Amino acid sequence: MYEFGTTIEKIRFMKNISVRVLVDGIMSISQYSRYKTGQNSLSVSKLFALIDRLNVTFEEFMFIHEKTDPNSFKHLQDQLMKAFSEKDIVSLRQIAEQAQSQFEQTTTLKNQQLAITTDLLATRIKQEPFSSQQKMNIHTLSLYLFNLNMWTHYDIVLFNNNIYAFSNEDRQLFSKNILKNLKNYKEYIQNKSEYVFFIANLLVIAINTHQYRQVSEYIDILNNLKLDPMLTTEKLIITFFKGVQEYLEKPGKPLDTCLMVLDIIKKLELTQLQLKLGNVVDVLKQNTDASSTN
Repeated sequence: MYEFGTTIEKIRFMKNISVRVLVDGIMSISQYSRYKTGQNSLSVSKLFALIDRLNVTFEEFMFIHEKTDPNSFKHLQDQLMKAFSEKDIVSLRQIAEQAQSQFEQTTTLKNQQLAITTDLLATRIKQEPFSSQQKMNIHTLSLYLFNLNMWTHYDIVLFNNNIYAFSNEDRQLFSKNILKNLKNYKEYIQNKSEYVFFIANLLVIAINTHQYRQVSEYIDILNNLKLDPMLTTEKLIITFFKGVQEYLEKPGKPLDTCLMVLDIIKKLELTQLQLKLGNVVDVLKQNTDASSTN
């Protein structure tokens, strides 16, 4: 727990709480001095005691930490998604270096995984083959996911971000494990959101590889999800693939539903999603043209 010292000190200073009052009964002033500068680590119980003494909730504390610490995992993750959507390879390389540096300082596994993910996404944008080192890193991610007995929100995001790097065999194995895990998170909105994007990724791959039996199975899963009304983007994705299902069940039927959703997504400026689903429409049209030619 090295990384939270500067955030605790910032909140203490802004709330005009003296160091003596903050640490009384928790640790010595000298221990706190070393902790806030990153020289010492801290137990979980002492960290929570300090947060409680600051009169903030843990959620509020993490929000402040992630907004103010340029090296925080959440900050780097947000930068990653922005750089990837803009296809900014230079920024992706810099983020990978920052995440790797954080891993070397803290040995926190998720920083290593973020560094690997960022590097792989940069290579994907450049449409280059993976190097031998990158293949080893993909294997590292695969081992981590293979050993999971429970998939949390973090793990699903990790899989989603690297889905194109895994072999088809690993992808199918992980997908089965995630789908088994779905029943454990029926009431957790954030996870349902990631499930929608996860299944959408599987659908894109299945359509591109003409695995239409799997397409039907995945769309049925989407149709059976009960989403919170606030998850509008996720509902648009489900509506899009309902249009795909209608199109596949009735060859020659116009892709009106899919095109309507794409138009909405374009207006919402969801560029990456627009490109991904637009590619699906192109593939379906190509298949139709090929069939009519034959």
